[in-house]
Amino acid sequence: MATGLSTVWANFVLDHVTGNVDIGTLPTPYVGLSSTKPTDTGTNITEPSTGDYARVACGASQWGPAASRGIANSAVVTFPLSTAAWLAGAAMGYWVLMDAVTAGAMIMWGTVAPPLSVTAAGATPSFAIGEFTASVPTTV
Repeated sequence: MATGLSTVWANFVLDHVTGNVDIGTLPTPYVGLSSTKPTDTGTNITEPSTGDYARVACGASQWGPAASRGIANSAVVTFPLSTAAWLAGAAMGYWVLMDAVTAGAMIMWGTVAPPLSVTAAGATPSFAIGEFTASVPTTV
C-alpha cells in the first residue's frame, strides 16, 4: 500500500524532533475516502459529499503500536451507512487521514486496495482489523 506524509505534517514532525516546536496534544485524526490521488501538499482530495458520507474518528485506541515504519488499525474502522451512492458510485482508491472532521489539513494519505465503491443506499464500508495501514517510506 502506497502512503505519503503531507508536507505540512512532515515539517511539523521535523520541527518537533529537533526541539523547534512542542507538538503537545494532537488533534483526533479522521479517516476519509477520496476518488483522486491526493498530493503531498494536501490538495486533489475528492471526498463524497452526499449519501451521509462522513469522515470517521480514528484515535489512539484504534491503532496498534508502530513497527518497521508502519502502523495498522487494531479496531474495525466503519464509515456511516450510506443513504445514496457516494460520488455516483465512483471508485475511491485512496484514504486520507485528516486533522478535522470537515475541512482541516491532511496528515497523510494512502491507497485502498481494492478501491471502495458505494453505488447505492445501504452500504457500510469498513476497514477490517489490520487492513488500514500507514507507513513512512525510507526514501523521499
